[in-house]
Amino acid sequence: MSVRKPLSMLIAFAVCSVLITTLVLLTITNPRFQPQATYRAEFGDISGLRVGDIVRVSGVEVGKVTDEVNDGYNAQITFQVDRDVSVTDTTRAVIRYQNVIGQRFLALVRGDTAGSPLADNTLIPMSRTAPALDLTVLFNGFKPLFAALTPDQVNQLAGSLVQVLQGEGGTLQTLLEQTAQFTANLADRDTVIGHVLENLTGVAGTVASHDAQLGQLIDQLAQLTSTLAADRNSVGDSLTQIDALAAALSGLVEGSRPAIDHDIAGLRTLTDSLVANQDKLDTVVRRLPIGLSAFDRVLSYGNWANIYLCALTLQTTGQPSAGPLPLPVTIPNGPVGNQGVHSRACS
Repeated sequence: MSVRKPLSMLIAFAVCSVLITTLVLLTITNPRFQPQATYRAEFGDISGLRVGDIVRVSGVEVGKVTDEVNDGYNAQITFQVDRDVSVTDTTRAVIRYQNVIGQRFLALVRGDTAGSPLADNTLIPMSRTAPALDLTVLFNGFKPLFAALTPDQVNQLAGSLVQVLQGEGGTLQTLLEQTAQFTANLADRDTVIGHVLENLTGVAGTVASHDAQLGQLIDQLAQLTSTLAADRNSVGDSLTQIDALAAALSGLVEGSRPAIDHDIAGLRTLTDSLVANQDKLDTVVRRLPIGLSAFDRVLSYGNWANIYLCALTLQTTGQPSAGPLPLPVTIPNGPVGNQGVHSRACS
């Protein structure tokens, strides 16, 4: 009983894992299980269309692009659709945008008249195909309008433009109404825009009134840049010397680091000692005025007797009796020094 329960749980886990993996693979690959028919189509430009992109008829997914070949002049794609999809000799193949970020899909559009069904691997000629719209040219034309809209409004308007121009939904009237709704916000801001233009006019007038100073400033900047360009070698040498100086200072600081660390440690010892003897230090500071007062009384004016040493004569008698000195020192015999020189107090 104890063995069957873990085995049953293991089998259930394995089955669930296989089912989930299969579901993920089916979601990613999106395989089609209906019988398929294969056709080819020739285009002048298939930019953005990739193998694996979907094929739609009236907005319904019916197949996928399976291959593409480009010979440098024209391009040819191969696609598969469900066998029950009617592809005739009047059917047109058009590359369209799936979204505004550039993903494409292949659309099969029924012709105006009924045609004969195509056999497998039949080529749809370029006369019945059309490449995707050039959104770069389209959006550049609306660039001034996009600059005044919010990102959400830009996405909505761009999507509507693509759908209308590809014939997928909406009408031109609806697009114009939507554009008018967006531009109404600009009309509501005409007062603000007017104030901005007035301020710009004032700024332009101020600049115009100082055109001489502005021209002089530009000339000085041109002269400065010319001087720097002429002295570029000196500037380069200076930068090299600055680099060497920085390296030397770095070495000096690095070499002095032990001494600095020792001094910092000594400062810490000093501060610890001051903190430990804070009471004594406070007592000294409190008694300092008394001591300074006594010192001031000693140094104050009074009756004094000043004695000056005007002359000092040293009389030597030759070599000492202790024997020769360890160094070659000569001891003079007689008075030493200039006997006629005294201090200013004795003159």
